[in-house]
Amino acid sequence: MGDADFIDLAAIAELLGVQHNTAQVYHKRAVRGRREGTEKPWDMPAPDAVFGRRPVWREGTIRKWIEARPGTNTEAATEARRGGRS
Repeated sequence: MGDADFIDLAAIAELLGVQHNTAQVYHKRAVRGRREGTEKPWDMPAPDAVFGRRPVWREGTIRKWIEARPGTNTEAATEARRGGRS
């Protein structure tokens, strides 16, 4: 298992088409949710490994997460994020 098997937040940001800082926010929000027991189904998955202090994921892990995420800027996405609550 080498470094090439994993992707970092910069690569995830590129896959998502967002800024690096946005990917960091997704990760930090997910970490906080797991820690506080408030994790959402669309939160970024836990890292598959940590190299030094750098979290990394297998590309397959991230692609599954991207496919399962509710879309953005749509009523369906808003509904999903609210858990069916208006």
